[in-house]
Amino acid sequence: MTGLFAPIPAILLGVSLLVTALVLVASYRQRREARFLASWPPTPGTLLEIRLVAEKSSLPDPDRRRLRQTPVTLYSLEARYRYPSPQGEQEGRNVFAIPESSTDRACMERHLEKLKSGGPLAVHVNPDNSAQSYLIPPTSRFWHHHRLALLMALLLSIAGALVWLFFPRSLS
Repeated sequence: MTGLFAPIPAILLGVSLLVTALVLVASYRQRREARFLASWPPTPGTLLEIRLVAEKSSLPDPDRRRLRQTPVTLYSLEARYRYPSPQGEQEGRNVFAIPESSTDRACMERHLEKLKSGGPLAVHVNPDNSAQSYLIPPTSRFWHHHRLALLMALLLSIAGALVWLFFPRSLS
């Protein structure tokens, strides 16, 4: 029986370390992209139209005892705006630097009201390609989610190491 159970701790440790490595690589790449997006300089623009869009979707049932999906409503913003560029006036549609939708309608309505307030519109434009732009830069919430993912990956690798250390090597 020793041979049957001995590889289980090693497999669990290997899987936990692999998942941790994948989370670290994905987090690093997304953080690098967010830093690049945050470095785009703002330029004054004109808001042509903006609206809140509600889309019905479904998520897996949280209690996982049933195969049905739980219906949810995802909210996002759609906009059109203009801004000057060296190639002439450009039109953009990206509201967020990183595409975002939320089940929190109030959060999206706050973004909507902020953009519709009539104040100066800051359009963040890619210095290397003026056809790429967005209105709302990556937020601290984005960084919070990455820290949480890294913490979970670290806990998973620690759990894998503990299983590997303390799992019985034999049942005799």
